[in-house]
Amino acid sequence: MQVLDPFIKEILQIPDIATNFTRYRFYFDSDYTSQDTFTALGSAYFIRQNIPIQQWNFTTSCFEYVTNRQISTGNLVHVQTVRQEKFPREFFSESKWSRKGFTQTRWSINDFIFDMVNVHLFHDASNILAVEQSPSIYSKFRKNALEFTLKSLPLDSSDADIPYIIFGDFNFRLDGHRLLQHIAEKRDGSIDKIKKSDSDELSKIIIKNAQNKAKLTIGKKEFNLHDDHDAFFTIDTQQFRTFDYELSPFTDQLFEYEKHFPPSYPYSEDIDEARSYLRVRCPAWCDRVLLSHSFKNFVNTETNRPTYNTLGDDVCMGDHKPVYLALTTKLPQ
Repeated sequence: MQVLDPFIKEILQIPDIATNFTRYRFYFDSDYTSQDTFTALGSAYFIRQNIPIQQWNFTTSCFEYVTNRQISTGNLVHVQTVRQEKFPREFFSESKWSRKGFTQTRWSINDFIFDMVNVHLFHDASNILAVEQSPSIYSKFRKNALEFTLKSLPLDSSDADIPYIIFGDFNFRLDGHRLLQHIAEKRDGSIDKIKKSDSDELSKIIIKNAQNKAKLTIGKKEFNLHDDHDAFFTIDTQQFRTFDYELSPFTDQLFEYEKHFPPSYPYSEDIDEARSYLRVRCPAWCDRVLLSHSFKNFVNTETNRPTYNTLGDDVCMGDHKPVYLALTTKLPQ
């Protein structure tokens, strides 16, 4: 809250927001003492003054007109206009519960009903395990959690086809096993696997080129492309999209506009290195904004072409670059 409160205050002082967005709903799950419910998820919904909008009350099961400004922080369990779910413990790697889950809000504009879903899926705890097989064990955890989320969105059998936008840190990663093979072949190199001195557990994977120079070093929390590290994923990102598989099982349910931006994670948190990647994880498009196909049908591409991109290319934004999708919808009159 020491960081959150000033952040909210600064946003609300932006002239355009203060003038044109006369209503808003903020939801910030900040009660870290509640282990059973804490997700650390936060969502801010700004509403222009000329939009007639209603919001679903999950307690009374009805829509209510949005007429004011509300900020909900702390434990969100009893907030009636947001639904929060933490993923079941058995979904977690080694059953270690962490702050992963989703929030759901439901809206109605001119009888166009849709959901906004903020999700945070599981990360890769070990690079070594992540490249062991294809798909990785962590990819399977994320797939299970996303399936759970999508199945949980309908509140009853009558609203199974309600359009939705789902966004957040999906933690989608490149297929590390296949990428490793690709880099080794591209460098005409060898793959050395180094074990710990006291066990058969791998501690390092090193790819060396024909001149025996290390081109890639992988450790539990190390992913280092050495001389090529930053240029590798920013000069030609198209070749690496072929290893971006994790959304594939959901293409019947979810749509994503084409990505023309570099991987959104993991960026350096040094203010002087805004475009540099940390050498801890393989860069990946972790952060996404996805649409259900039913929502995509309402997108108005004649008025404005959707824009899918990142913010802060030249500014340090933390280890994730924020990803945004700007679009116009066709609403019933």
